[in-house]
Amino acid sequence: MRFILISIFTVFFAVGALVILVSRTVVPPMVEAEKRELVGILPLMRSAVKLVLASPAPDAGLQKIKNLSGLDVTIVSTAGVIRQTTLEGGRLRGSKLSVGERSATVFEMVSVAAAPSFIVSTPLALDFSPLGESDVREFQLVISKPDKLIGRFFDELFTNVVLVGLLGIAVSIPIGLYQRRRLKPARFNLAPISDALSAIAKKDFSYRMRENVGDDSFRRAQSAFNRYMEEMSQESARLSQAARGTVPPTAPEHPAKTPVGAAEIAFQAALGSIEEGIVIVEQSGKITAFNRKMEELTGMDADVVVRKSLTNVLAFVHKNGEEVTGIIPRILSTGISEVFPEDLMLRRRDGAFVPVAVKTVAIRKDLRGAVTHLVVVVNAKAAPSAKPVVIEKKLRSKIIEDAQAEAKRQSHFPPADIAAPSVRPADQVISKTAAAARVPEATHKDLEQLPMAVSAKLPAVVSEKPAAAAGDASHAAPQKYEEDSEDYGAPPPNLPT
Repeated sequence: MRFILISIFTVFFAVGALVILVSRTVVPPMVEAEKRELVGILPLMRSAVKLVLASPAPDAGLQKIKNLSGLDVTIVSTAGVIRQTTLEGGRLRGSKLSVGERSATVFEMVSVAAAPSFIVSTPLALDFSPLGESDVREFQLVISKPDKLIGRFFDELFTNVVLVGLLGIAVSIPIGLYQRRRLKPARFNLAPISDALSAIAKKDFSYRMRENVGDDSFRRAQSAFNRYMEEMSQESARLSQAARGTVPPTAPEHPAKTPVGAAEIAFQAALGSIEEGIVIVEQSGKITAFNRKMEELTGMDADVVVRKSLTNVLAFVHKNGEEVTGIIPRILSTGISEVFPEDLMLRRRDGAFVPVAVKTVAIRKDLRGAVTHLVVVVNAKAAPSAKPVVIEKKLRSKIIEDAQAEAKRQSHFPPADIAAPSVRPADQVISKTAAAARVPEATHKDLEQLPMAVSAKLPAVVSEKPAAAAGDASHAAPQKYEEDSEDYGAPPPNLPT
């Protein structure tokens, strides 16, 4: 009821405010227009009335003016008595008409013959005494016009206001009744709730809430309570059978639950068996999974980096020095897949760089949903092999060692056969002994195949034949063998000279 009264009061207040607004804004311009019309025609009407009053038939003349102008003409004496008029066919003659000041032109809206009218009154001075007056020459000329606009306007306005008020009241009543019913305190049937609490306290899981408590919104809670009691009843039965040593049959609708943590263990085992580096990043940018291969690539422990921001843990750097780790947070925020550039390097924990190839897989809620997780797959690229260089170094060392061993073996021959080996310039003629001929030919071929940067060729061996006397030894001419005519280059640093 209170709401109904408030609604009715609001409707009337709004209607009253509307009426005041209209009367203040619409009516004044309409009255002003009527005033301008009457005041503007007043001089012409004064002249016409003077001529009519001087005629032998003033009544017929005034009626003719009314017919032409549509305005009523009234002659009022100084005492306010109507002497001549066209109102009501002249029947108002002799009655009184209260007008404004006698000495000025006045515009008024008065009730004339029970009809609202606009009037303009002005003094009328005559040079003669009309209408049977012997010495009265001062009169009041009143021009009036019935109100056919403002009165009707207000009539329509008030009619509409009443209709709107009645309509507002008619609408307020059902709305108030609805609100009353809606806001009315619910009368709950607390007996089912009390029984349910008692059943829980007694651990009687066979109880089911069947009765309605008085509120439709409680039905979902009632259904949830019954499902809970059903689950607890089955669990209680399973525990009791397990205590007796019997295993209850597993119903198809109640499959065995996975032990707590088993799914996590299986997931971690699957990640560890992948031969690629796997990093799973959630939408906030924190790492949620870090497999064994990533531990090997980065030198970091998964227990340390998990739940840390990816940009603070990993760093992918392009070969030109530009860091491109920011691509991953950009994919998480925009949901738009991007391709990592080639020639990427992964910075390890010890500061070393590992060439890698990176690709990402976005996990979304649905086809048009935002990215919830991002799987980053990191593959280590094989570095350029150093095996050819190692083989070349080993081959070079072996040839040098063979040449050094052969030179040492030659140095142990008797002095009568060979002279001490010495290094000679390439352009000098050297002699060959029988010992020099025993140098393996394969050794020379292998030495010739070495790069020019390193020369490990055997030195030219010079041997002088023994002379008959010691004095002839200095005059012995050295001999040069044909096969030793090539330059073998400088000897290795460890060869005896």
